[in-house]
Amino acid sequence: MKRRIMLDMDGVLCNLDWQVKNFHAIKDNGKCDWKLMDKIGPQFWSNMKWNEEGHKLYNALLELVKENPDLELGIAYAIFLHNGKKGKREWIAANCPEIQMQNIEIINKGIDKWHFLQESDILIDDNKDNVDLHVKAHPDSRGIVFTDSKSALVRLDMILADDREFDKLCEDHDKMLENY
Repeated sequence: MKRRIMLDMDGVLCNLDWQVKNFHAIKDNGKCDWKLMDKIGPQFWSNMKWNEEGHKLYNALLELVKENPDLELGIAYAIFLHNGKKGKREWIAANCPEIQMQNIEIINKGIDKWHFLQESDILIDDNKDNVDLHVKAHPDSRGIVFTDSKSALVRLDMILADDREFDKLCEDHDKMLENY
């Protein structure tokens, strides 16, 4: 069975923040105006810009998957709006044609991603709670909190080198940080 590297969309691959500002889809309280985003329609999501760091990560992962036949690339995204689901599928078709349909997981709420991911999946997500829930639910899984492409690729390299050694390295790293 191939191991999947599953990428989040908003905040990893796509620049949702830019899109929300561009369409003025922000409420007075600073939160997203989901009703307006839904009213705009699928094009709100299908026309999102790449997150620059996410695009770098995606291209690097495409090369990694080509070199490693035991790996597959996938996308796990959350959206509860019908127009959002349609628009995000269109975005994936236009921007990530290499992703096979069986490796696309559509979830209503991000916090529920762990229910839909496989035990051996590696989740790369900008939301730490999503990553933590995935790793807690699936003992053989791994997760990376995305901040930038370079650190995500370094962490992924560590995971793929040896999962058991990865855990040990993280523990040692945390102990070193405690001593500073």
